[in-house]
Amino acid sequence: MDKNISMVGVVHTDQRIEPRLRNAMQIIQPDIIALEHGGKEVDDFVNSREYQDIYNAFMAKLKVLYQKYGDRNPIDNFLYGVEVNVCRSLSGEQDIPLVYMDHPKIVITIMRNFLSQRDSILEVIEKKLKSGKKSTEESDAYYQDRNYSVWIDYFNEQRYELDEYFMEFAQHSIEAGVFTEEREAYQEKQVRDAMDKYGSDKKIMTVGGIAHLGDFAEFRTLFARLRSHVKSRFAAIEFDQ
Repeated sequence: MDKNISMVGVVHTDQRIEPRLRNAMQIIQPDIIALEHGGKEVDDFVNSREYQDIYNAFMAKLKVLYQKYGDRNPIDNFLYGVEVNVCRSLSGEQDIPLVYMDHPKIVITIMRNFLSQRDSILEVIEKKLKSGKKSTEESDAYYQDRNYSVWIDYFNEQRYELDEYFMEFAQHSIEAGVFTEEREAYQEKQVRDAMDKYGSDKKIMTVGGIAHLGDFAEFRTLFARLRSHVKSRFAAIEFDQ
């Protein structure tokens, strides 16, 4: 059986994701990109008044927190990953297919759920900012890259002590419905359909949230479902030059 899938896990708020994904493209040289995104339906929702009004209000409160405790503005793409536009650009530049592998209705539900938890999410962020460390580009990058470190150690079967900030965000992800059997099964089907359409010998690079690359006894992730076809799995940070 062909092991033709390379899985690249991302942190959706990663501000360094473009050079990392560009390096991944050069190293993996895929024939197809399969992206964790729901396509036009999700794009339309993100551009809708419903989303924009709530999201902009959330970001305004977030900026107030950063001004109170830090010295810079927070990231601009709190829920909508930069990797989406990067993969679109790479697909066009390399003239290779881009497959949207996520379930649009599930993604929209997740985004709505996160926004409904915006007050408790702001409390978690304020706790971190209250620690006394100012928010700088370097410190924000540290927290984003720490999320990668957790998973790299996990992939290498090393124990990693999770801090309270990470654990609280993980809990919000679970409550928002990020991990469900239906979602993982849908993503699997899109990847397998791409293999059928373009040929099982074609190299596929999947790009999506790094937690979907985990392997848990109690939950069948995308990685677990495609295991027999997976050549390698990476954290995007591993493509730093």
